[in-house]
Amino acid sequence: MPLRPNRPCRDHEREWRNHCVDANLENTWLEAFNNLRVFSLISICEGHVNSRLPVGSGPHINLRLKDQYIPLMVGEFDRVAYRIQEKLMELWADETTRVEAKFEFRMNASRSRQEISRSFAMRIEWRRPRTDVAMDEDTSEWFLDTIERIQIYDAALEGLLTERCVGSQ
Repeated sequence: MPLRPNRPCRDHEREWRNHCVDANLENTWLEAFNNLRVFSLISICEGHVNSRLPVGSGPHINLRLKDQYIPLMVGEFDRVAYRIQEKLMELWADETTRVEAKFEFRMNASRSRQEISRSFAMRIEWRRPRTDVAMDEDTSEWFLDTIERIQIYDAALEGLLTERCVGSQ
């Protein structure tokens, strides 16, 4: 989540811990994301009514695996990939929510920049667009349910990635 810029938050935002966040996101939801063990919150959106589109945008949440877990993901990916997918299906196999997880390697080779980077990120998106500026009960319930599922997934992924480490001690 980007740090609050040197400008006031927009009309549809409020300040939370030096970040501009959508006004209707509850502090308890943001705290729950702050307490995840293997994931960091990249961005969160409550969804918005958009006058340029026939319908608004739906709520979504973007997460990234914390740096300390990347070497484990790289080393254990072939062993755990199928189980990671099973857990995603167990938690989110429905028509209302779309989940995408990406494991990515990037290599840059130029005079100005040489690097190898890796990341594992997820996007969780509700397929229902917002139709009102006020947070309705269904959207609030989606956030509560999704946060619970993310917490379960966070703990499961930590277990999958560290089970060999714990077992070998």
